[in-house]
Amino acid sequence: EWARNYAKVAPEGYDNSCFKALKDGVSRVILSTVGEGPIRANDTLIITD
Repeated sequence: EWARNYAKVAPEGYDNSCFKALKDGVSRVILSTVGEGPIRANDTLIITD
């Protein structure tokens, strides 16, 4: 179960209240953005070097 495996580590001042819904059994989360739109599939957020 996700809630049991959730690491309870967060930077000081980090608000993790958005995760409470997942802990209570929400099956999906829809993320949206305002501006240029979602990140393209061929972009990455991980540096390869």
